[in-house]
Amino acid sequence: MTKGSANQKKKKTKMKSSSYTPTSTLLPGSSSSQSSRKETMHSMKLKHIGGRFAVTHKVLKSEVNLSTISNSSERISQPMGWEEIADTNGWDPGYVESFLEKDALPPTTDPELSEQTKGKGDRVIHEWTKDVEAYLRTLIIMEGRGSGNTDRDTCQTCGSNDPQRPNTYRCLDCHNLGMVCKDCMVSVHQHHPLHRIQKVWNGNYFSKTSLKTIGLRIQLGLRPGEFCPFPTPTWNDDFVILDLDAVHEVGLDYCGCAWEKKGQVTQLLERQLYPATVTNPKTAATFRLLEVLELLQYESKITTFEFFQTISRLTNNTGLNAPKDRYPSLLRMIHEWRYLKLLKRSGRGHDCTRPVSQTLPGECALLCPACPHPNINLPDGWEDEPPETQYIHGLNLALDCNFRLKRKNVSNDKADPGLNKGCAYIVEDIAFRKFLEGHANEVEPKSTCSRHDAVNLADIRPGQGYAASGVGMVECARHNSKRPNAVCDIQKGERYCNMDYIVVMSLLFNFLKFFLISYDIACQWYIRLMERLIGISQGCVLLNPETVVRFVVPKFHLPAHIPACRDRFAFMLTPGAGLGDGEAPERGWGESNPLGPSTREMGPGSRRDTLDGHFGDYNWRKIVKLGSSLLKKMTTATSDVAEHVIAHQELEVSLQSEQVASWQEAVEAWEKDPSKPNPYEMVVKTPTQAAIRKQLAEEEAKALEEGKDFSLTDEVSPSSLIASGIDLESEQYVFSLHPL
Repeated sequence: MTKGSANQKKKKTKMKSSSYTPTSTLLPGSSSSQSSRKETMHSMKLKHIGGRFAVTHKVLKSEVNLSTISNSSERISQPMGWEEIADTNGWDPGYVESFLEKDALPPTTDPELSEQTKGKGDRVIHEWTKDVEAYLRTLIIMEGRGSGNTDRDTCQTCGSNDPQRPNTYRCLDCHNLGMVCKDCMVSVHQHHPLHRIQKVWNGNYFSKTSLKTIGLRIQLGLRPGEFCPFPTPTWNDDFVILDLDAVHEVGLDYCGCAWEKKGQVTQLLERQLYPATVTNPKTAATFRLLEVLELLQYESKITTFEFFQTISRLTNNTGLNAPKDRYPSLLRMIHEWRYLKLLKRSGRGHDCTRPVSQTLPGECALLCPACPHPNINLPDGWEDEPPETQYIHGLNLALDCNFRLKRKNVSNDKADPGLNKGCAYIVEDIAFRKFLEGHANEVEPKSTCSRHDAVNLADIRPGQGYAASGVGMVECARHNSKRPNAVCDIQKGERYCNMDYIVVMSLLFNFLKFFLISYDIACQWYIRLMERLIGISQGCVLLNPETVVRFVVPKFHLPAHIPACRDRFAFMLTPGAGLGDGEAPERGWGESNPLGPSTREMGPGSRRDTLDGHFGDYNWRKIVKLGSSLLKKMTTATSDVAEHVIAHQELEVSLQSEQVASWQEAVEAWEKDPSKPNPYEMVVKTPTQAAIRKQLAEEEAKALEEGKDFSLTDEVSPSSLIASGIDLESEQYVFSLHPL
């Protein structure tokens, strides 16, 4: 291949469109009758680059008299910078080519992307207001017989114009079905039995009707369109199906010939209809309704009552003919649906060795994939990690309580025991209450730090009419994930026994060797913690002599502590803490706080299962976004590491090497053994009263030698007078506390 042919192959195809706009102007030295033309050339080019299209514009203005130049003369414009338009807007190349085939240039911006301009508002909605009349007119037309039905006396499906079979029906959910007769309406909807239909155009409006009224029957146990020779109608033939758009009253038949093989519940489930009861069900909800309701509750925290009211109003929004009340049935069905989904997603449906009743504590909880899990994501030999880097395979925990998730003293565990029973995030209630009975009379020790309400108000009851004042929780401090079996109710305030219990339960089946525990009152809670844990479970991993446990206080809460706590429990000064902040539970409460008004009215079991479902969805959303989140943090850390290393080295060079070595030795000794002196703690030596008296006496003796005497009498010196005043103040203070 020659050089010229190679260059010819690399050449990109360009499309050029030019327009000329002539204007009249007077040239110097010419009369008004001798006007000359000044031309403007507008050049537009379209270029194909690597599967993308780009467009450029250029305007050339002439400064000479072009009246003698033909408009067809060739003009060459200089290349301009290309602006990509296809990939930027996510357009398919075929979309751009559709414009080129019509000799038109593709748009450079997406018309649906609204541009907010200061002082002008939304450009798209301003353009829409010009067509309001057309929108409104079309909506009104479509509420009538429509404008596309040319032959209004003919059925749009079978073509019949028999007066005995008038085309007086139409479906609100079928796409462009038109007006059809009764027989066609039933035939068409054998596969769509939950569509909404209207009947009889009387010249003014349509009246509502149902497929059941015109004879459509839903046959279970067989394929749609087939009929059983021995159908068994539902009890009283008033079956109700809840779907996304309405509360449907339907005619439903079970297959009688398959009765010995499949029961009523199975036949309903095979049609993706979830029955409200096991025996003689009269209500069912579609699977798609339950799926949408579940996700809506997770995303918007909508209550089941609000959702049912919505589909009830979609059925009849006048309030005059309200549909049958199936709210209690829907409440039961969504509760069961969430539990079944929990079991399915955790693999319990594929375990043939253990029934559902033998589900282990926390087995259905979603684990944080970035946290260390032995035999899952830890390398072989992780137990042999040296103490200096043991934190790499450590677990960071964060404890906190939420007093917005209260529960009123309604119902009881016998009437509403719940379904999860400790298989996810909330601890099993029977064992938890048994544990609390042994600590009912415990009095929490008062704080030796600041006046922390979490400590001093731990014995305060939640208030009249409440069974729980909130919930306590253990979370993964680094990745904001809920831990399995790590949530419990709080009966009074933030008591130690409640938090101790969920810490032990959250570490079941865990045998790591390094733990960093963050708690806003860690400086008080950790005292005698190991003694309390022995009373709960002697097998707790925190009691292992080889386990290293560090306690810290979240960064936002740390300034409220006394100076000694700020140095000892600071994240920035604790080895293995990294740049964590310990505030993971606080961020999670923002997701669950909107549940407070609805869950406080629930029974104990329903409330626990509802919170379990929302905590599971919270974990799932954390997991699917964990990759991008960790990548962002890693990118930020690696981009700044060089700058920080250089700054640290420059600081070390400016200091004396002996001083740096002594500091490093003190820090390493404290990190290995926190009982040794904390090098970060500021040590201020305060003189004693005896030392001050001795100093004052020496100054008085020196003054006497110089011939200076300030004594009141020979027996009372200035220092003795001051000491007597201090002793008198001390006696007055003691007397005020213990008067006679």
